[in-house]
Amino acid sequence: MFVDPRSDPKPPVRGRPLRVTGDERQIADLMNLCKAGRIYAVERWIAAGHPIQVAHRDEEPWQCPGTPLSVAIESGQYDLTFLLLCNGYRAELEPQSPLNLALRRRAWDYVDLLLAWGADPTATDPDAVLGTYQLSLMERFWDLGLDLTRDGSLAYYLSESTRNKPAYGWAKRHHEEPRVANALALALGEAVWEDREKAVALLVWAGADSHRRVPSLRYSSEDEDDDGDRSSAIELAVMFGHGDLLKYLSPNPDLDDFDELWESVCDPVTVDRLFDLQPPRDLSNAIKRNVSRMSWRYWDDSNSRALSRAVEECTGRAVEKWTTSEG
Repeated sequence: MFVDPRSDPKPPVRGRPLRVTGDERQIADLMNLCKAGRIYAVERWIAAGHPIQVAHRDEEPWQCPGTPLSVAIESGQYDLTFLLLCNGYRAELEPQSPLNLALRRRAWDYVDLLLAWGADPTATDPDAVLGTYQLSLMERFWDLGLDLTRDGSLAYYLSESTRNKPAYGWAKRHHEEPRVANALALALGEAVWEDREKAVALLVWAGADSHRRVPSLRYSSEDEDDDGDRSSAIELAVMFGHGDLLKYLSPNPDLDDFDELWESVCDPVTVDRLFDLQPPRDLSNAIKRNVSRMSWRYWDDSNSRALSRAVEECTGRAVEKWTTSEG
């Protein structure tokens, strides 16, 4: 049964014969017709009852050659795409979601066409949606069931792609949703680790919780039930000597363990910022840690400067307190 696209057929596909084969050779001639843009010859092929696609379900995308549908989308043949879809072409049997191709080409009319004719939005690569820079598309696919946080996609994306302000805006809009909140915290930890100041500022603006302890995005599972090592963005900033980032992260003695933070200080900027919030009760562990670091091969003088600054602050505060009490 051949469906003429000029008859303005409407989705969904019903009563179309299954035109799938397991042999690439059976559609070799069809592939050549699609590549040559010979749409009338493709119509005759379909009308003759020949197969129009190969099932690639169990193969990796990189192992599969092009398909009639991917050729149609990548070569910008909208009418050919419509012809295939309305004649029963099954998008779910493609080696990768054809929506990925349309989104990455920024071919919005193809996205609408594919969704209308049954392409599964949840099979789409989250990065393909985020990379459109289109807030409306992020909302649309999220509403259609695509988890943009899947496999750490949103977290990795936001920790690196600071030019995509709509993606941060989308995350801010949904920051109270548990999956998004977790992704934001993971992204913030990664951005702090890499000392990406702009990403840190944007993530905090989007609602990332700097006090929330989460696994490392790069080394651990992001599963909330994971009992592995967890750190907050504030703890990471102190641990790695990124004191300049604390102005965005806002350490708080009521929310953060300052005794633990003081044990990890290793740069003078962190010393100054923590002192303004809560002076240390005991610097012995911090001293041991920084002294031990001085023997490291890649040691720099930030450790000695941190110790000097801490001692200077402690001494200065003690003298000030004594002078005030005596006066």
